[in-house]
Amino acid sequence: MSFWKVAAAQYEPRKTSLTEQVAHHLEFVRAAARQQCQLLVFPSLSLLGV
Repeated sequence: MSFWKVAAAQYEPRKTSLTEQVAHHLEFVRAAARQQCQLLVFPSLSLLGV
């Protein structure tokens, strides 16, 4: 049996541009990668700042 290291990004939504939303997501991606996370999930519509 194999195991995966998973994480969920949780944060207060921000009403900003798509470029800023993507940059914010990439901060989470980098942090998860540093912790050798294999699966990272975000809230639905999180790129829209909703």
